[in-house]
Amino acid sequence: MEIENLKETFLETLNDLNLSISFLRDKKLLGYEVELLANRCKISQVEVHEVLEKAKQENWSWRKK
Repeated sequence: MEIENLKETFLETLNDLNLSISFLRDKKLLGYEVELLANRCKISQVEVHEVLEKAKQENWSWRKK
């Protein structure tokens, strides 16, 4: 059972990253996607938009510069 929980968490995290990357590439997020991110991160939907906008403006990246 623990493996199933780990698998589910891993797949949810991949989905969250995919949504964030899509936004940073100028794709629009749907309402339910923003709600999903907000619920998983335990923040408001407004905060999701604020963080994603800040990331876009500041060109956040996982790559080392």
